[in-house]
Amino acid sequence: MKKFILLFCVLISPNILFARDSKYDWNYYGEGSADPKDGVHLFFSKQSIEKLDNGHFTVWTKGLSDIDTTKAFDNTQYKKELTDEAAFRLANSNPLILSVRKLDKDQRLSVIMMETVANYQTNIRPRGHVLYELDCTAKKMRYLSLDIIDKNGKIGHTSKADDWDYAIPETNSIYLLNLVCNN
Repeated sequence: MKKFILLFCVLISPNILFARDSKYDWNYYGEGSADPKDGVHLFFSKQSIEKLDNGHFTVWTKGLSDIDTTKAFDNTQYKKELTDEAAFRLANSNPLILSVRKLDKDQRLSVIMMETVANYQTNIRPRGHVLYELDCTAKKMRYLSLDIIDKNGKIGHTSKADDWDYAIPETNSIYLLNLVCNN
């Protein structure tokens, strides 16, 4: 009986530590940096998109630290599962970002690896979450809710709607707007 329990724990525990976040499917849409030593990869969730009565859309986004994302992929605790999932995604799907932005083969692989990390519970704390409102017709956007977490764990929050800004060509804002409005 002890051998059975030990075998069960060995086989099941990796799945407990490494579980897919089934509520949202995080899709890459860009990168940025507030810290010169660490970039941030930006993701949006198609499942979070809601159409408002005024025809606008809302969407949740999150940002993951480049350093944390790389560490998660290199972590031996998750390496096999993440590598297997990334290989599956590479063979069977294309990142949504390809519908609005050209990527070379290496960039595509990098995006798939980042999306894989973003979609699994790898103990990465997001650097922030933003709820955007998008006006697809006017190509404008604003944030409705913003949580920013700095590298020391300090949290800043606001739920005061920001002013409307135009989405600037060839930036994260236009990529997000086009991904949400065209899907």
